[in-house]
Amino acid sequence: MINQEVHEQLADLLEELGEKTVYDMVNLLKSKNKIATGNLIKSFDYVVLEKGVDVMLEIGYADYGTYVDEGRKPGSFPPIAPLKRWAKIKGFPESAAWGVATNIKKYGIKATNFTRYWESNLKKLQNSDGFSKAVQTAIDNMVDDFNNTK
Repeated sequence: MINQEVHEQLADLLEELGEKTVYDMVNLLKSKNKIATGNLIKSFDYVVLEKGVDVMLEIGYADYGTYVDEGRKPGSFPPIAPLKRWAKIKGFPESAAWGVATNIKKYGIKATNFTRYWESNLKKLQNSDGFSKAVQTAIDNMVDDFNNTK
């Protein structure tokens, strides 16, 4: 069983991972000029969940973030209402939304892949000394527990 010290170390590491990942995602979208209202980056959030011996990290964002992250394949018209709001925010006439929708139908939307930071930051965490020590301590504790039950 994982003791409280290891549990807290893992929770702290996941807290750092969440903070770093959200920071990286925001900066990527800013660098690609993918901010209209700022609502998407304001929606980025993370929470470390602790349930019994499990420690988990959840990273969340607004539903439409999936389209910004993964893009959209060509072939069909996107919903026009969000494009009208986008056009207004950008200072274009609402009618520009139809031209944008036509281009999206024809060419799609290129993915930004902002969630890739989750995977790369997780790999960095797995290779960190803090993670290695926490895992080794957990293994040592399990071995001790096993030996004490004999």
